[in-house]
Amino acid sequence: MDNVLLYFSLKYNGDWDKIFQALESKEKIEFSILQDVKKQIRCNFITLLNPLYPSELKNSYKPPFVLYFVGNLELLSNYNKTLSIYADNETNEKYDQSINYILDYAINNDYTIIVSSESVNIKNMFFNNLESNNRFIYSIKGSISNFFIDNSLDYNDKFKNTLFISTIYNENSVIVENDSFFNNLQVNLSKFALFLNCVNTKEYINLFNYYINEGKEVLSIPEIELSSAINNNFLDLGTKILKYFK
Repeated sequence: MDNVLLYFSLKYNGDWDKIFQALESKEKIEFSILQDVKKQIRCNFITLLNPLYPSELKNSYKPPFVLYFVGNLELLSNYNKTLSIYADNETNEKYDQSINYILDYAINNDYTIIVSSESVNIKNMFFNNLESNNRFIYSIKGSISNFFIDNSLDYNDKFKNTLFISTIYNENSVIVENDSFFNNLQVNLSKFALFLNCVNTKEYINLFNYYINEGKEVLSIPEIELSSAINNNFLDLGTKILKYFK
């Protein structure tokens, strides 16, 4: 059955409704194609039927039938200390220091950080620390295959402290009509979410509300408070964040 789910996931680019319809209508698959379907992908995959599939995601609305991943899947077992971080794309030395400080503080307190391409600063920080011992999960918006090509990543690397994960293997066309699949993945893998000076656009407001509606613990730090922390060498900011997320 894993091969059946993989086949439909590849055919329909991870579209939950189309995969469900194919299963419900018992869409036919040639046996020879089904036998060789795993040869179509270079990464690992896990289906909804696998006991290792994250329970938080399995219990969500329309859980992805297939997750494509590269790296350490065991990082998903640290759910009680998973933290998604978002920040605006402002760039200056002090602002970068503030982000690095908060990330370091969270990591030193055993949090697994979930990041995405939504925030350029966070994404850059992630790639700058790819070879470190920090625990990161990168929730890929779109194709994991395209992501590895675009970022010159090697499937054969160990990535012991990193997990790349997506609901889509290879986009043949622009099929992400909305963010529902992506948000469902990242939000349900996270117990906590931190928004740094970025809940001021429709994009982030919608995402912030999505976390709230899913019952996640969310903290937004506005620009004035972040600036104050920067000017005071971040005293108490990290402590405040982690006290909130308990």
